[in-house]
Amino acid sequence: MRLIIALVIAMGLFLLLSLLFVEPGDRSYPILVIDIVLVVAALLFFSATHWYCTKRAMDD
Repeated sequence: MRLIIALVIAMGLFLLLSLLFVEPGDRSYPILVIDIVLVVAALLFFSATHWYCTKRAMDD
């Protein structure tokens, strides 16, 4: 699970790097925005899942 979270964080960093070169008027800007939304959603999902599984394992 930590590996997946690390990969999602790396994808987010690469997307932030792309933000420096893509401007709102470019044709690729909507794709960049969709990718950012997907990466943030994946980060929230996998972080919450990791937290829940760790908490549940500690309770047992």
